[in-house]
Amino acid sequence: MSQREPSRPSIGGAGRTVGRTVMIGVALVIVGVALFSTFKFRQVDEGQRGIIITQGAVEGVQEPGIFFRIFAPFTRI
Repeated sequence: MSQREPSRPSIGGAGRTVGRTVMIGVALVIVGVALFSTFKFRQVDEGQRGIIITQGAVEGVQEPGIFFRIFAPFTRI
């Protein structure tokens, strides 16, 4: 008969799972920061109008109030 070695618990298994979770979290934070950096937020005061310009072309006119766009890296008010 052959002798079997007793099974040993995997020491590195839990470390790999934690490391993978941390790396996914870091990647999500980097993507979130990249998207947040492209947000456009402006407030047009009462009695004024904002002209929305995207890459040099007039896109529209913003009435008084809050202007918020999620992805607008090339937009000016």
